[in-house]
Amino acid sequence: MDKAHERRFEFLALAVPLTLWGGFGLLGDVAGYTDALYEPDYTIQNVPEGGVLAEAGFLPGDTVVAIEGTPVEQLGMYSRWPRSLSRRPGEALQVTVRREGRIVQGAVVAREPPPTVKRGRWLIFLFSQMFLWLGMWLLFTTPTAHAGRMALIGLVAGFAAPGPGLGSLNGLGDHMEVAAEVLLLILLFHFLLLFPRSKRPARNPWIGLIYLPWVALVGGQVAELVTHPRMYHSLGGPIGLLLLGYLLAITLTIVHTAAHTPNVERAASGMGPVLGGWAVALLPNLVAFAGWVVPPGWDTPGQDWFPFLILAIPAGMALGVRTQARGVVEPS
Repeated sequence: MDKAHERRFEFLALAVPLTLWGGFGLLGDVAGYTDALYEPDYTIQNVPEGGVLAEAGFLPGDTVVAIEGTPVEQLGMYSRWPRSLSRRPGEALQVTVRREGRIVQGAVVAREPPPTVKRGRWLIFLFSQMFLWLGMWLLFTTPTAHAGRMALIGLVAGFAAPGPGLGSLNGLGDHMEVAAEVLLLILLFHFLLLFPRSKRPARNPWIGLIYLPWVALVGGQVAELVTHPRMYHSLGGPIGLLLLGYLLAITLTIVHTAAHTPNVERAASGMGPVLGGWAVALLPNLVAFAGWVVPPGWDTPGQDWFPFLILAIPAGMALGVRTQARGVVEPS
């Protein structure tokens, strides 16, 4: 068996358990929904009207001092939330807060996750599985370097899907998901720099520098796991900016490729399906986003299912790789 075949089956051996991991995370999660109990400084900053925190009598600015009698400093925030504190819908969690020098207690009763949370879980699972198994399909059917890159992107997408609850080891799973999300965007950026043909930045010997922020992120996560989880939560803002930066780089690369690929070349190059997939995924969601913010309270028809159109991205990329490999030219 040659090295190419060995790599195929090594990838497949990773893909199967990643699918099981994501499936158990999606279908096996029975924990109730409790809003965000507290921030890195242990204060309750957001008390949604009609939510479980408001129902328990808590107010913005309350400082959480204990959960079920255990000081919060010993709980390690949510990234090391003990399994014993997990609550199913209808079960209560005793929370102690300090309010203007007084100690106040309340029972936070977990609820069923709202529909938006459930839809989000399904979306993440389906997105990761499409990338994963379309990548495997290309790896076994399309002997090109782009197919191998798609397979690698698929494996990373599989790691980005939330898995089952790990109790006090939840921090490890959370960190893996965040690291995989950032790496997924970097790999997508790198792929688009090389597809359908290599662009000038990809030919630069310093192209590996685009991975340095991810290396720094993983280093920070390791430091958090061996020190204190507050460090990780404090990195939430920079991580968001990092994700936004890579999304912007991806967008600029797509626009550049669209502008510099002649129409007569798009079919055979495979760039047509790639561009179409990104357009189908992004444009309706921009419309939905506009409906949420301008004007306030206006609902855009379909905005609940618009996010699922992001599945067009892996579908378009797989079709593009396959089209380029086969040299198929569509009729003009």
